[in-house]
This record gives sequence, structure tokens and C-alpha cells, in this order.
Amino acid sequence: MMKVRASVSFLASLLFAVANGQQSKEYTLRWELKPPVEAVDGKEINAAGRDGIVRQGSPAIPNVFPEAFIDRDRGGMPFFQESFPLPGGSVDLSAALTNAVYVSVSDAERSTWTGWEELTAEPVLDQRLSWYRKQPYAIVSFYPFRRNPSTGQFEKLLSFRLDIGALRGAGGGGRPKSYPATSRLLRVIGTASP
Repeated sequence: MMKVRASVSFLASLLFAVANGQQSKEYTLRWELKPPVEAVDGKEINAAGRDGIVRQGSPAIPNVFPEAFIDRDRGGMPFFQESFPLPGGSVDLSAALTNAVYVSVSDAERSTWTGWEELTAEPVLDQRLSWYRKQPYAIVSFYPFRRNPSTGQFEKLLSFRLDIGALRGAGGGGRPKSYPATSRLLRVIGTASP
């Protein structure tokens, strides 16, 4: 009897979470070093030779993860952004970063990007509710960096889970439409003589 109650309770909570638009997704950010890019005759070329080897005197540039967006105001610092479809009638959302794994930032990354002083102990999530073709979407963005509260060092995010929850409003949203019982156009056309 106790096992049945526990399983029914679990299924009910799972159904409630799905009905309210809660979802989570796991991410892994692949950080790699990229050979420098040089401009020759207005075209960007890889400074590495055709064999892919970076020659002496051309330092490697920190590469961002492939899904990164770039903030030019912070010297090209990458940020993460993702959008999620929400159930119809959603009026608010909440986002949380969980199971985060960090690694120290390299000196090259630290010297290349600006804005390190603004970082906090955990990434600050910017969450927005948006609509596309009458479908609500959650847009979540953040800088995948933090200042470790115990050591004071800057760290970048390697992997994490993003939990999104949607709050659904009562009613259909918007104001109800009211139309007259008869149309003026119908009255005008109906009274016209041939």
C-alpha cells in the first residue's frame, strides 16, 4: 500500500511539473584554444600554417564554445543564450543553473576579455518571456564565468543543467471580443434596391 502511494505521488508530481511547463536540459561547453586569425587583403586567414601548426611568435587566442554569443562591449567575452518553447498561457518563468562544474580561467583568456570585475560568485541569469507566432518562449542568457567565493579566482563553466519553469495564467489572456448582433453593412445592403 505504501509503495503504491509513493508511486502515485511521484507520478502526480511529475504530471504537475509537465503541465506547468517545467523542463531541464544538460549542457557541456567545449572550450578549446584556437590559432590566431590575421587579416590579409581584407580577408581573415588562419595564422597557422596549412599543416595547422601555429608558428613561433603567434600566440593562440582563447576560443569560445561553438554555441557562444559574443559581447563586443566586453572585449569579445562569450555568453550563453538558449530559448525554450513554453506551454500556451504562460505568463512568467523561472530559470536555475544546477549541477555546475567549473575550471580555472587561463591567463590568455583573462587578458583577452574585459569585465571580470563584474562577476559574482555564481552566474547571473537573464531570463525573459517572449512570443514567436503566438507561442510563448523562455529566453535565458548568462556569462559562463564566476569568481570562486573561497579562492577568489575566476572560473569558467564546463557543464551544467538548466532548469526552466513556466507559470501559467488563468484564462485565455487578452480581452474578450464582443461583436454586435447585426452588421451595419448587412442593413445597408439589405435595404438597397436593384
